[in-house]
Formats: sequence, C-alpha cells, structure tokens
Amino acid sequence: MLFRSKIINKNYNSLSDQDKIIYQIATSLVKKPLILLLDSIGLYFTNKQLIELYNFFRKYINNYGLTVISTTINLEESLLSDYLFIINNGSVTLEGEPLEVMKKDNVLNKLGLTIPFMVDLSVKLCDYDLIDEIILDKERMVEKLWK
Repeated sequence: MLFRSKIINKNYNSLSDQDKIIYQIATSLVKKPLILLLDSIGLYFTNKQLIELYNFFRKYINNYGLTVISTTINLEESLLSDYLFIINNGSVTLEGEPLEVMKKDNVLNKLGLTIPFMVDLSVKLCDYDLIDEIILDKERMVEKLWK
C-alpha cells in the first residue's frame, strides 16, 4: 500500500521523493480540499503504484467530492484519468475521455507525444477492422485476435 505508516515518524528531509509526495498528498487531504493539484507525480511511481493511487483518489472523490487535476507528459498515466486535456503552446488542442483523445493519434504524433503501445496497436487494428474497440490488456488482445 502506498500510504505507509513508516513515514509518520521520520524526518521529512530523510524521506524518499516518493514518500514525500505521499506525505504531501496525505497532509493536503486532511484539510478536505475541493481541488488537489498534482504535477508530474508519475515520474516517481511505477505503473502499479499509480493505479493504486488513482484508485484511492476515485474512492476519495466518491466520498468527499474532490477534483484531482494532474499534469503529465506520459499518456500512459493519463489513461488513469476520467478526462484529458492536451495543451500545446498554452491552448487546448484536444480534450475528452482519454481513449477518445488517443484515437486522434495523428494529432498526438505531430505534437511529439508517444501514444501508449496498446492504444496505438488497438487504433491501428481498428483501422483495418480487425477489432472494434480499444483494448488495453495484452492477454485480452491476444484472445480477441486469436478468434
């Protein structure tokens, strides 16, 4: 679990960057804010840890009505969000549900963004009518193509 009691009794300056982020999130949530801003936290966590963190946020959002705004350059991380804005030179270039935005791979590629492999593969297979939906799970993709 990301929220570890071991960080409570430590000096803040002795914590790892990851533990500092967890500490900052926890202390921010104590105040029950309406909005929580996160800046590129995906750089400090594994994908599994990010999934755990975003699942925690979903539960917290349902209980307390929190809005989480997270910045990232990693489109893989943005798949964990409910809504995505692609901002280029201060203007919104694309917006919508993450998978819908990522279907516009030509625009994302022009912006120099790397589309997650499974999304890119799914979009291309959809273009050839080999599948009819975006599939993020590799095992499910193999099953779908094997049929």
